[in-house]
Amino acid sequence: MNKDNYELIELREQVSKLRSMLDKENIINERTMRRAMSRKADKLNRRSISLTIIAIVFAPIMVFDLNYFMGLHPAIGYSGAAFLIIAAVCEILFSRPLRSDMFTRGTLVEISEQMVRYKKTNIYWLFFSIPFFIIWGGFLVYSLLGNDAALYGIIVGFVIGAILGGVILYNTQRTVQDIIDQINDLKI
Repeated sequence: MNKDNYELIELREQVSKLRSMLDKENIINERTMRRAMSRKADKLNRRSISLTIIAIVFAPIMVFDLNYFMGLHPAIGYSGAAFLIIAAVCEILFSRPLRSDMFTRGTLVEISEQMVRYKKTNIYWLFFSIPFFIIWGGFLVYSLLGNDAALYGIIVGFVIGAILGGVILYNTQRTVQDIIDQINDLKI
Protein backbone atom coordinates (compact mmCIF):
# COMPACT_ATOMS: atom_id res chain seq x y z
CA MET A 1 0.00 0.00 0.00
CA ASN A 2 2.81 2.36 0.88
CA LYS A 3 4.61 1.50 -2.30
CA ASP A 4 1.45 2.22 -4.35
CA ASN A 5 1.08 5.64 -2.72
CA TYR A 6 4.71 6.44 -3.45
CA GLU A 7 4.28 5.45 -7.11
CA LEU A 8 1.09 7.49 -7.35
CA ILE A 9 2.82 10.56 -5.88
CA GLU A 10 5.74 10.09 -8.26
CA LEU A 11 3.36 9.75 -11.21
CA ARG A 12 1.55 12.97 -10.22
CA GLU A 13 4.88 14.81 -10.02
CA GLN A 14 5.83 13.58 -13.48
CA VAL A 15 2.47 14.65 -14.89
CA SER A 16 2.91 18.07 -13.24
CA LYS A 17 6.38 18.45 -14.77
CA LEU A 18 5.05 17.41 -18.15
CA ARG A 19 2.25 19.98 -17.94
CA SER A 20 4.68 22.75 -17.04
CA MET A 21 6.93 21.75 -19.95
CA LEU A 22 3.95 21.81 -22.33
CA ASP A 23 2.87 25.22 -21.01
CA LYS A 24 6.37 26.59 -21.61
CA GLU A 25 6.37 25.09 -25.11
CA ASN A 26 3.00 26.68 -25.82
CA ILE A 27 4.22 30.09 -24.60
CA ILE A 28 7.37 29.86 -26.74
CA ASN A 29 5.29 28.78 -29.75
CA GLU A 30 2.91 31.72 -29.28
CA ARG A 31 5.80 34.18 -28.99
CA THR A 32 7.36 32.81 -32.16
CA MET A 33 4.06 33.08 -34.00
CA ARG A 34 3.50 36.63 -32.72
CA ARG A 35 6.94 37.63 -34.00
CA ALA A 36 6.16 36.13 -37.40
CA MET A 37 2.82 37.95 -37.52
CA SER A 38 4.53 41.17 -36.45
CA ARG A 39 7.08 40.84 -39.26
CA LYS A 40 4.27 40.39 -41.79
CA ALA A 41 2.43 43.40 -40.37
CA ASP A 42 5.66 45.44 -40.58
CA LYS A 43 5.91 44.49 -44.24
CA LEU A 44 2.33 45.68 -44.76
CA ASN A 45 3.10 48.86 -42.82
CA ARG A 46 6.15 49.61 -44.98
CA ARG A 47 4.05 49.05 -48.10
CA SER A 48 1.42 51.39 -46.70
CA ILE A 49 4.00 54.08 -45.95
CA SER A 50 5.44 53.74 -49.47
CA LEU A 51 2.02 54.10 -51.08
CA THR A 52 1.26 57.13 -48.91
CA ILE A 53 4.52 58.82 -49.88
CA ILE A 54 3.93 58.07 -53.57
CA ALA A 55 0.42 59.55 -53.40
CA ILE A 56 1.64 62.71 -51.65
CA VAL A 57 4.52 63.19 -54.09
CA PHE A 58 2.41 62.62 -57.20
CA ALA A 59 -0.46 64.93 -56.18
CA PRO A 60 1.34 68.18 -57.12
CA ILE A 61 2.98 66.50 -60.11
CA MET A 62 -0.47 65.57 -61.39
CA VAL A 63 -1.69 69.16 -61.06
CA PHE A 64 1.37 70.49 -62.85
CA ASP A 65 1.34 67.90 -65.65
CA LEU A 66 -2.36 67.89 -66.40
CA ASN A 67 -3.18 71.55 -65.82
CA TYR A 68 -0.08 73.44 -66.87
CA PHE A 69 1.97 71.12 -69.06
CA MET A 70 -0.89 69.51 -71.03
CA GLY A 71 -3.27 72.46 -70.73
CA LEU A 72 -6.31 70.44 -69.67
CA HIS A 73 -9.23 71.77 -67.66
CA PRO A 74 -8.05 72.55 -64.08
CA ALA A 75 -10.80 70.40 -62.55
CA ILE A 76 -9.16 67.26 -63.96
CA GLY A 77 -5.77 67.87 -62.38
CA TYR A 78 -7.12 69.17 -59.08
CA SER A 79 -9.66 66.36 -58.70
CA GLY A 80 -6.94 63.78 -59.42
CA ALA A 81 -4.65 65.41 -56.87
CA ALA A 82 -7.49 65.58 -54.33
CA PHE A 83 -8.08 61.85 -54.88
CA LEU A 84 -4.42 61.11 -54.20
CA ILE A 85 -4.48 63.15 -50.99
CA ILE A 86 -7.68 61.38 -49.88
CA ALA A 87 -6.03 58.05 -50.71
CA ALA A 88 -2.97 58.99 -48.63
CA VAL A 89 -5.09 60.01 -45.64
CA CYS A 90 -7.19 56.85 -45.89
CA GLU A 91 -4.07 54.72 -46.13
CA ILE A 92 -2.74 56.31 -42.96
CA LEU A 93 -6.03 55.70 -41.16
CA PHE A 94 -6.51 52.18 -42.50
CA SER A 95 -2.99 51.06 -41.59
CA ARG A 96 -3.33 51.88 -37.89
CA PRO A 97 -4.01 48.21 -36.99
CA LEU A 98 -0.60 47.31 -38.38
CA ARG A 99 1.29 48.74 -35.41
CA SER A 100 3.73 46.15 -34.14
CA ASP A 101 2.86 46.83 -30.48
CA MET A 102 -0.58 45.40 -31.23
CA PHE A 103 1.06 42.03 -31.93
CA THR A 104 3.04 42.01 -28.70
CA ARG A 105 0.43 43.36 -26.28
CA GLY A 106 -2.93 42.62 -27.85
CA THR A 107 -4.90 39.46 -27.40
CA LEU A 108 -5.25 37.10 -30.32
CA VAL A 109 -8.93 37.99 -30.63
CA GLU A 110 -8.11 41.72 -30.83
CA ILE A 111 -5.41 41.13 -33.42
CA SER A 112 -7.73 38.96 -35.49
CA GLU A 113 -10.51 41.56 -35.35
CA GLN A 114 -8.11 44.32 -36.42
CA MET A 115 -6.81 42.24 -39.33
CA VAL A 116 -10.33 41.39 -40.51
CA ARG A 117 -11.25 45.10 -40.28
CA TYR A 118 -8.10 46.06 -42.22
CA LYS A 119 -8.92 43.50 -44.90
CA LYS A 120 -12.50 44.78 -45.22
CA THR A 121 -11.48 48.44 -45.41
CA ASN A 122 -9.13 47.64 -48.28
CA ILE A 123 -12.02 46.06 -50.15
CA TYR A 124 -14.40 48.93 -49.26
CA TRP A 125 -11.87 51.40 -50.65
CA LEU A 126 -12.41 49.80 -54.05
CA PHE A 127 -16.10 50.81 -53.93
CA PHE A 128 -14.96 54.44 -53.96
CA SER A 129 -11.76 54.33 -56.00
CA ILE A 130 -12.90 52.28 -59.00
CA PRO A 131 -15.96 54.41 -59.81
CA PHE A 132 -13.87 57.54 -59.28
CA PHE A 133 -11.23 56.33 -61.73
CA ILE A 134 -13.84 55.35 -64.30
CA ILE A 135 -15.47 58.78 -64.18
CA TRP A 136 -12.22 60.72 -63.85
CA GLY A 137 -10.56 58.64 -66.54
CA GLY A 138 -13.51 59.19 -68.84
CA PHE A 139 -13.20 62.96 -68.49
CA LEU A 140 -9.44 62.71 -68.99
CA VAL A 141 -9.78 60.59 -72.13
CA TYR A 142 -12.49 62.91 -73.46
CA SER A 143 -10.18 65.90 -72.89
CA LEU A 144 -7.38 64.19 -74.82
CA LEU A 145 -9.39 63.08 -77.87
CA GLY A 146 -7.44 65.33 -80.24
CA ASN A 147 -4.02 64.36 -78.89
CA ASP A 148 -3.39 60.74 -79.88
CA ALA A 149 0.07 60.40 -78.29
CA ALA A 150 -1.13 61.64 -74.89
CA LEU A 151 -4.29 59.53 -75.17
CA TYR A 152 -2.31 56.34 -75.78
CA GLY A 153 0.06 57.24 -72.97
CA ILE A 154 -2.82 57.74 -70.54
CA ILE A 155 -4.45 54.45 -71.58
CA VAL A 156 -1.18 52.56 -71.14
CA GLY A 157 -0.72 54.28 -67.77
CA PHE A 158 -4.23 53.24 -66.68
CA VAL A 159 -3.59 49.63 -67.68
CA ILE A 160 -0.22 49.48 -65.92
CA GLY A 161 -1.69 51.21 -62.86
CA ALA A 162 -4.62 48.79 -62.74
CA ILE A 163 -2.29 45.79 -62.96
CA LEU A 164 0.04 47.15 -60.26
CA GLY A 165 -2.91 48.07 -58.05
CA GLY A 166 -4.38 44.60 -58.44
CA VAL A 167 -1.07 42.95 -57.57
CA ILE A 168 -0.60 45.16 -54.51
CA LEU A 169 -4.17 44.50 -53.36
CA TYR A 170 -3.80 40.75 -53.90
CA ASN A 171 -0.51 40.60 -52.00
CA THR A 172 -1.90 42.73 -49.16
CA GLN A 173 -5.03 40.61 -48.83
CA ARG A 174 -2.98 37.40 -48.94
CA THR A 175 -0.60 38.63 -46.23
CA VAL A 176 -3.48 39.72 -44.01
CA GLN A 177 -5.17 36.36 -44.53
CA ASP A 178 -1.91 34.61 -43.56
CA ILE A 179 -1.89 36.55 -40.29
CA ILE A 180 -5.54 35.66 -39.64
CA ASP A 181 -4.82 31.99 -40.39
CA GLN A 182 -1.86 31.98 -38.00
CA ILE A 183 -4.07 33.43 -35.27
CA ASN A 184 -6.71 30.79 -35.92
CA ASP A 185 -4.03 28.09 -35.66
CA LEU A 186 -2.95 29.47 -32.30
CA LYS A 187 -6.50 29.64 -30.96
CA ILE A 188 -7.08 25.92 -31.55
